[in-house]
Amino acid sequence: MVAFKEEFPYLRSDSGQLFEFNRDWLHAEIKQAADRAGYPRWWLTEHVTESIAFYLRLRTDESVVAFSQLNQTVRYVLKVIGYKEIVPHFQPAPPPISVSLYEIAEAAGAGYELAFFDLLEKRVIAILEMGRKMTAISTTVRIARYQKIVM
Repeated sequence: MVAFKEEFPYLRSDSGQLFEFNRDWLHAEIKQAADRAGYPRWWLTEHVTESIAFYLRLRTDESVVAFSQLNQTVRYVLKVIGYKEIVPHFQPAPPPISVSLYEIAEAAGAGYELAFFDLLEKRVIAILEMGRKMTAISTTVRIARYQKIVM
């Protein structure tokens, strides 16, 4: 995979799996750590998130950054700005994996529903085999059912 110069590098887990950097994910992880440390609605969450995102965007020499390195960078920033008590609470899970139903539909081509659901099933199984949990799938299924009924 290649990360383009204007975009963020990919994050690599210890197992070698690659993830796209997700600013919302990082914001939520920092917010959660601050909450656990006794700083609900911490006013610096957005600033720390943007600082880390800016730092990653500047790393044009590398298209992949180790997840552990990102973890260390966030911990370092928290310590340097005087909030070391948040550091032990920053234990991020890997970023979420998103599945584009549009891309699956495009790949299904003339196979329509049969090919679409076969490709979707393969993608879901691959995600579950990675040990990842599925979220927001019930909403997606409801939307897909509604579209099928309406069409």
